[in-house]
Amino acid sequence: MARWDSMKKFFRDEYAHRYAADFHLFSSIAIEFDQLRSTATSRSKVFNPRRLLGREPSAHEIAVGVYTDSWRKVADGWRIEARVWARALLIPIPALMAAADA
Repeated sequence: MARWDSMKKFFRDEYAHRYAADFHLFSSIAIEFDQLRSTATSRSKVFNPRRLLGREPSAHEIAVGVYTDSWRKVADGWRIEARVWARALLIPIPALMAAADA
């Protein structure tokens, strides 16, 4: 429960002050299990458009990357033990629009 409490605190105290809207889209999920099927590793591609808080409505950005998650099977299901965000690419939408107009 301590990990979940720290995640809630992060989103409440830090993340919520940066973004007015946020959305995660996961795709191409690959899962590998250990021989006993008690742990697993998953990789998923993530597309994350979001709107910056306190800026004009056109202040959007897109984060693109890969999550690698470590899972452990517990009595009532599976739980993520660790998450690594990799291959991040952050694209400001106004810059993307300007490049399209060039």
